[in-house]
Amino acid sequence: MTAVALPRAHAPARTARLTPALLRFEAVRLARSPALWTAAAAFLALRIFYTWQWLPDMNSEPVVTMTTSLLIAATVLILAGLGAARDGRNGLAETLAAVPGEAAVRTWAVAVAAAAVGASVCALVMGVHLAVRLLASGTVAGRADPYELAGGVAVTALAAVFGVALGRWVPSLIAGPLAVVVLGVLSFLGVSLDPGRWLLPAVMVHEPQWGTRPSGWHALYLLGLVVLFGALAMLRHGVRPRRCAAAVAGLAVAV
Repeated sequence: MTAVALPRAHAPARTARLTPALLRFEAVRLARSPALWTAAAAFLALRIFYTWQWLPDMNSEPVVTMTTSLLIAATVLILAGLGAARDGRNGLAETLAAVPGEAAVRTWAVAVAAAAVGASVCALVMGVHLAVRLLASGTVAGRADPYELAGGVAVTALAAVFGVALGRWVPSLIAGPLAVVVLGVLSFLGVSLDPGRWLLPAVMVHEPQWGTRPSGWHALYLLGLVVLFGALAMLRHGVRPRRCAAAVAGLAVAV
């Protein structure tokens, strides 16, 4: 009797590239989150409550709108951290072992999707609020600074990649909410310090001295931090030349 050699089972080939399907999955997962849209609704409700008796002043309106968008940024930070830390949950390590994608690819997918979706939702609600304000009032004072609005979008993207880095380096369910509390306290404390004002990602209160801050450079500073924390999240999976170069470039831009 001749023995028949059966083909050996092989594990799925691991890919090191980000696939559109994985990116789409992460983006849809975040876009369907009730917490994200609750934060967006809270943003609009707060801005309507505080501004319905006042005509729009474009000297301060973008700054205060950016500050209120921190509600969305904080929510995105927590959701992105939970998405990045899902590998450590009970039973998921074995389940994800059958997925043809390395952990680094999943981290990259969560970071890109969270930054894109969070920034898009932030831009949408800020645009809707300002459009309603302008159309409803008909009278506008001052001149809007588009870089302040861009800063609000960049802060949300920064919160997303920071949440991913936190979820990879500190995979705990309370890491994201705790980071939001700590960052909020540090931001309020930094308002009273001249050096701290420049390091704050967003303006916590509108004051006349903020008008001297170069908002364009500040938006670039935020983009540098986005690259830096994105690279730090990827460095959790090993030191690579590209990751190190991205971290150094992001830090150089921020500095």
